[in-house]
Amino acid sequence: MILMDLRITGNYLQPIGGNPSQTACSKSGKASFTQQLSENHRSITGSGFSIPMWTEDTVYYSMEGNGQDVLVTLAEGSTTDDPIVRIQGHSQSGEFDYTCHIKDIDPSNASYAEMCALIGWEERINPTQKKGLLMSTPLGMNVGDVTKNQNFVSLSSQYLSSGMFSPSIANQTEKLLELYQKLMMSKDSFSDNMQIYASYRRVNDAALFDLAV
Repeated sequence: MILMDLRITGNYLQPIGGNPSQTACSKSGKASFTQQLSENHRSITGSGFSIPMWTEDTVYYSMEGNGQDVLVTLAEGSTTDDPIVRIQGHSQSGEFDYTCHIKDIDPSNASYAEMCALIGWEERINPTQKKGLLMSTPLGMNVGDVTKNQNFVSLSSQYLSSGMFSPSIANQTEKLLELYQKLMMSKDSFSDNMQIYASYRRVNDAALFDLAV
């Protein structure tokens, strides 16, 4: 069984540890756990949806509480230097399925689905290999249709200035904006990006912890 952590807030699904080849469990346990996740998912998104199993090609998965979900996987021809992903799922405007180059994603003009791909890839290449939920947008922010292009830098800045949330979420939003800026500056070194990523990873986890207690 692949150990997973199903979070209520944001309804994101991320693996906690190991890849499929490194984790062993009984077949009966796997089936039971998968069935439970699928039942939880259907109660949120409605019938006709199913939980995808996490594989070595999975980059990110998000399920919203309004019938929308996003699955990001590595696409054929993807490399470390030029990562390509397949983005598919259900949006307010219908089903979607397309490929995208990670380096073409601009947080100031991207869909929420593409932001999931961008942040999911950032987590995938994180050298700390820490597993768990990583938010692609500020906690609690309404993203609307997951396939609609938006300026997430501007939206996150407006969200931060509203002040209608806890200090930990404000800190998470500030660090996420810093990460957005770094990712948009292609001349930044890999190590610089990772330093900003690691900082965001810490405040992201702190905000989620505060939300849960």
